[in-house]
Amino acid sequence: MNDKNKEIDNRNNKTDNKSNKINKMISEGSVKIKLSDDVFYNPHMELCRDISSLAVGAIGKIYTPNEEKLRVCDGFSATGIRGIRYAVENKDIVESLTLVDANQHAISLMEENLKLNNLRTYDAVQDDIVHHVYGKEYNFIEIDPFGTPRPFLDAMMYSFRSHNKIKTAYLSVTATDPAVLCGAHYKACLKLYHSIPLDNFFCHETGIRILLANISWSANQFDFGIEPLFSLSHRHYMKTIIRLKRGAKYATENTNHTGYITYCPKCLRIMTDKLPFRTCKTCGNRNIQVAGPLWLGEIHNRRFITAMLDINKERDYKNKEKLDKLIRLMQGEVGMPPYYYNTHQLAKQIGKPPVKIEQLIKCLNDNGYLSVKTHFDPIGIKTKANIDTIKKCF
Repeated sequence: MNDKNKEIDNRNNKTDNKSNKINKMISEGSVKIKLSDDVFYNPHMELCRDISSLAVGAIGKIYTPNEEKLRVCDGFSATGIRGIRYAVENKDIVESLTLVDANQHAISLMEENLKLNNLRTYDAVQDDIVHHVYGKEYNFIEIDPFGTPRPFLDAMMYSFRSHNKIKTAYLSVTATDPAVLCGAHYKACLKLYHSIPLDNFFCHETGIRILLANISWSANQFDFGIEPLFSLSHRHYMKTIIRLKRGAKYATENTNHTGYITYCPKCLRIMTDKLPFRTCKTCGNRNIQVAGPLWLGEIHNRRFITAMLDINKERDYKNKEKLDKLIRLMQGEVGMPPYYYNTHQLAKQIGKPPVKIEQLIKCLNDNGYLSVKTHFDPIGIKTKANIDTIKKCF
């Protein structure tokens, strides 16, 4: 047996008697979780777990009355906190929960945490997620790897496709490589996501849209169309939950939602189309910047976002007020162009003093151009006004 096989054999050997070193017990949302020195836990992802659990609740409110309840697989479970919160906080929606992790110490800790939260019929499995989902009938899979989720997407889509009775399914994806998606590591984005990123003032939205395009391409191969229910850029991660609809017609329709964003740094015009522009349509500048291919369709579902707001009112989360503000910003982004402007960057490039974001939005709205704040940037605005109108408001 070579060294690699020995390593795999040792990883799968469940006779390892080393016990977890329990640090402490914490409360998060509606659950209690034991933590261990040798199992990863990130306290900074609490808001992500909050909003994701609200999304599971919204699925139950909107879709599961007419569909199957959720059979959830949490693919990189560690302590199990995300999946356990899904099950405990959405009892009427989650029919089953399987926690999966390759770390043996994580399995024993997850089993303790399942019992701690009275989830005794749910399962914890030591396995690689790509291997595990093959042949299973999950209709909600959580993918939260370290770094890019790209290598795992095809296997998740294949898992959904392999069961004829699954007509709709849900994929929850977290990407913790925003430096790649936002263009700081240009070549890595080309290699991993097959898209050109832009490292500029609206890079966080282009990053989300590059991720969504990649999810769509994986889904299309297996005759699934995607519908983003919500998409979030926050701190060091990007998060989206997708509803998959089975059928070649849905997959074909998705191809209408991918294209390019072209930005002119000279006159500040931003343009979108199926193909990138070679010159600026306003000033004729040929020194333009292009991002894509990426997703140009909606990144949130308005009805779904509204349901999340309503559920948040009913829950006693520590981040309740922050979540309400965040989700309302996301709600305002529905129907707006697939980019935003940073007001300080605008002022710098226009050569005018900065203006208060509220004043700029009021001026644009008063001129008949719908404008809103965005969750992507605290001093960013989304507007249907053209760049000439924005300059006049400055």
